[in-house]
Amino acid sequence: MLDLDYIECAGVRVPADWTFQKLRDALAGRKIRFANEQEIANVFGKAVLLKFKLQSEIDGLVKQRQELRTEVILLKTKLLCPNCQKPIMGRN
Repeated sequence: MLDLDYIECAGVRVPADWTFQKLRDALAGRKIRFANEQEIANVFGKAVLLKFKLQSEIDGLVKQRQELRTEVILLKTKLLCPNCQKPIMGRN
């Protein structure tokens, strides 16, 4: 099962809520060095960027869904009682 609190970065699990700066500070503060620290930082940076882009897409889809639900409500109202509704701001 995936643990969504972490991002897998070149074999190292990094907390998903860390910033790139937190990762760099954590790697710099370690006495033990990874041979692939630059790769870890690159993978983490790409993962954070992807996470941000996906969240933005989700937010946009949620907004679009709400707009469509509102439109459906308006259309159902017009179908059920066409003479009851006044035109709403440019809508017939």
